[in-house]
Amino acid sequence: MGKNNSPQEILETLKSSSSILLIMDSRFDYDALGSILALSDALEQLHISHKCVYGHEIPSKPKEYFNTSRVEESVDLKTLDYSPYDLIVFLDSGTLEHHTKACDYEAPQGKRTLNIDHHLGNTLYGTLNYVQDRASTGSLLYDLFILWGINIDSKIADYLLACLISDTGIFQLRNVKPVELRAVADITERGGRYSDFIEFLLFNETYDEMAVKGVIYSNLTLEPTRGFAYSVFLKEDMEKKGIKERGTVSADTIKHLRDVDFVFTIETDVAYPEGWRISLRSHNMSYDVLKVAQAFGGGGHKVAAGCVISFSQAKTVKDVVEKIWESAQKTN
Repeated sequence: MGKNNSPQEILETLKSSSSILLIMDSRFDYDALGSILALSDALEQLHISHKCVYGHEIPSKPKEYFNTSRVEESVDLKTLDYSPYDLIVFLDSGTLEHHTKACDYEAPQGKRTLNIDHHLGNTLYGTLNYVQDRASTGSLLYDLFILWGINIDSKIADYLLACLISDTGIFQLRNVKPVELRAVADITERGGRYSDFIEFLLFNETYDEMAVKGVIYSNLTLEPTRGFAYSVFLKEDMEKKGIKERGTVSADTIKHLRDVDFVFTIETDVAYPEGWRISLRSHNMSYDVLKVAQAFGGGGHKVAAGCVISFSQAKTVKDVVEKIWESAQKTN
């Protein structure tokens, strides 16, 4: 296992690199997107050549708010030619494998790698690592930018706000600490559009997002004696409802259900052809769903985690539920 490196070591490594590849985590959220855009702008200020890539398609809705054109989409990370780059930067991913949705990614041999992340289960898989217990990867970049003397202009401020607002559950989660609130205040004073992004998130839902929530609510199953609830969202549900994009809605839809310790969603998706996509959330904040996810090679946070269970491990939804319950009993 690797070790954490100092901000100065990381800056020196960035400055000594002739061409850097920034890779966004495969599981899209605004922390992943905001982080890659913010670091890209910082590298531009430092006059460091770099390229941004993502292994899948960025959903259409975030593109209404951010210009994501610099991020090359649908890049096959397994066949990508890494020879032009002397440093690879992984952002907002607790495990290296999760850079592909098949969870089988391996870093190219002989390349320096930098891992910047805030997930507690991070394995420090980089040649260099900066992994801290903060609310978002954007929080870490904010700290680093201040130390490095990066000008946090209004564009970077918008990217960092998206990271902090989204990964704190709009400041509802227990990862909200005074340091995060102070950062948000400072970023807003630097020109970040706090109210605009809140409005974009909360008062701007698409038909697809509402339809996904409807399916998840209608498929909700409560297991009161075992202390959990789950819902199912299958590819067939998308077809039946005419849903084109799932957006970022998952177990967050049902995490407020009372009288349970945790909830999870079971999904099938063309983007995950080899298994069931599982998203877990703690309702009881002392309940550790990260340990449940890690049993299947997943990662995340104590109260919000995810994994993929292969179809060979679980052939039916019932099989998945029993696998999750078996792991939950062993780990909590």
